[in-house]
Amino acid sequence: MYITPEEIYSKTNGGFDIIKDLYPGANEKKKFKLRESEKTASASLKKTKDNIYIVTDFGGDGKAKAAVELFMLENNIEFKEAVNRIAVKYNITGNNLSPVLPESKPLFETRAATAKEKDKEYFFKTKDFSTTELQELGTYVNENICKKYHLHSIKSYT
Repeated sequence: MYITPEEIYSKTNGGFDIIKDLYPGANEKKKFKLRESEKTASASLKKTKDNIYIVTDFGGDGKAKAAVELFMLENNIEFKEAVNRIAVKYNITGNNLSPVLPESKPLFETRAATAKEKDKEYFFKTKDFSTTELQELGTYVNENICKKYHLHSIKSYT
């Protein structure tokens, strides 16, 4: 699904729900702390004329940020991943232009080296790209582009 920030804000009370999840102490009536280490609360929450909530961190850069930007900052991720994670977390669906992908994490296991394996010797097993993997790489990415740039989907790495 293709999801816009406007859709996110309309489904999360102007971003308030996201901000409250990120900062449980967020309050429109008084300043609150973004960091445990703060001695004095230095952030403020306000609703804009467009009904979007923004947080201004006077103990940081002093710039007002809306929920998606705060989510990116707190999770150290880029816009697309932030939108996808927010969509999954808050059950937001958009139009059918591109899918919302759940966060993907590799399966990681350790084992002892076999008798055939030498120290610092690595083995890769590749596989065909799945549709989901190609979508994560980009809207116009296909197998041919991956081959051109020597990209491989890894089945296992030892």
